[in-house]
Amino acid sequence: MGCVKRDIERKVENPNKRLKSLLEISEKILTQERNSKNKIYSVHAPEVECISKRKSHKRYEFGCKVSLVTTSKSNWIVGVQALHGNPYDGHTLKDAINQMEKITGFRPETRPIGSRFTLVLIRPNFQPPNSR
Repeated sequence: MGCVKRDIERKVENPNKRLKSLLEISEKILTQERNSKNKIYSVHAPEVECISKRKSHKRYEFGCKVSLVTTSKSNWIVGVQALHGNPYDGHTLKDAINQMEKITGFRPETRPIGSRFTLVLIRPNFQPPNSR
């Protein structure tokens, strides 16, 4: 990658905006080290993060954690959030419920189940607006 970058910089006098962006990304990739913060894992999607899975067969995944809120019977998606920084799953529920309330106009009841999970009970027969 270093040779290609230097060759492009030598041969192209006025790179366009897209090429400048790619050259900046390649510079970051070339200068990052093993313990660097904010590493770039993908040239085409620099926002990709490394997510530690803590499993022996698949220790890492690359991408972005996502929160989806769906209805239980009809599987309507009533909330979506990108969760950057790999937050703990239990800490994301409150934000997901708040977003769902903002989108649908009602707040579901929550009931604790055991010590780790929360069941969200949504109003029965929920129909999204304009689908009746």
